[in-house]
Amino acid sequence: MNARATTARWSRAPIDLAGLHKFGGNLAVKSDSVKFGKLRLVNADLTAALNRGTLNINKLTGLVFGGDLRLDGSVAGGPGGAQLVARYTLANLDAAAAQAAFGGRQITRGRMSASGELGAVGANQAALIASLNGRGTAALKRIGVDTSGTGRSVLSGLAGVLRSVNKLGAVLGGRASNSLADINGAYTINNGVVAFNDLTLASDLGKGSMRGTVDLPGWRIKADGQLDLVQTLATALLLKNTRRRPSIPFSVRGALDAPRVKLETGKLPGGGIRLPIPALEKLRKKNRGAARILDKILPGLSGGGQAPAPAAPPRTSAPAPQPAPAPEPRREKPKVEDLLKGILRGLTR
Repeated sequence: MNARATTARWSRAPIDLAGLHKFGGNLAVKSDSVKFGKLRLVNADLTAALNRGTLNINKLTGLVFGGDLRLDGSVAGGPGGAQLVARYTLANLDAAAAQAAFGGRQITRGRMSASGELGAVGANQAALIASLNGRGTAALKRIGVDTSGTGRSVLSGLAGVLRSVNKLGAVLGGRASNSLADINGAYTINNGVVAFNDLTLASDLGKGSMRGTVDLPGWRIKADGQLDLVQTLATALLLKNTRRRPSIPFSVRGALDAPRVKLETGKLPGGGIRLPIPALEKLRKKNRGAARILDKILPGLSGGGQAPAPAAPPRTSAPAPQPAPAPEPRREKPKVEDLLKGILRGLTR
């Protein structure tokens, strides 16, 4: 087993496959429903052959979470423990149902597909996970997330990124906060560590990419990415007098099923750019959520949250001479970077 630390979530109870050496022959099974832990395989169809302690799975097909599963491979017992090899294809699974089965409630809709191959050797579950090797591809289509979803799952990191992006989009252009996204990419697995170097994300709010690693034995994720925003009123203001595209770096860190997602909104371009009051009014009228936040961080400047003028004191017959009022200090118009940072801090906490 790999010497790297492995969390207690993986069992160290020995896996005993000695029984595979006691039998031999061909196996064909069809069933309306078969349950494997939290997975239920509907219309299961299995053909396999057992020979000298090795179970060769020629075909295993069925429906899982409303999508198609096809798998072949082998299971054997040897000196190093269990030896597993698998090639799999998953097509059009219900992403919300799949996450819910493992405790997550952030994803509300969308479909998942994946294909790849895996191999592992180990005397227990922890050893198998630490020796896992393979490669594959994954695609998530039209994924929607709940802004207040709960629970934990291996997809919590992706759901957290989409939730943060949707909150951002609610201000930058008034887009709906339930924008759907497509996520695609390839991955490799080396000794239990999943690496993805070019995971792409696309929605009507922007396009981005992410790279990082998922340490399955340690149950940790570390990933970084960047989101290029689409053109909106707010991003047009950011682009004024600068050639930089409005891009936001983001990071995902922590436990695989409960990571911290951080959008670096302070990296938006726009330093020194002045935001005219008419443009501010446009942004307020376009989006009520933006207007509420603007009124909080810049009261009176945009016409919202302005305090009423105090009533004049009653006039007397002989008013005392009043000193000349001091000139009001010149109020500078806000910089767009300060305005948007204030808005985004309120949305991405």
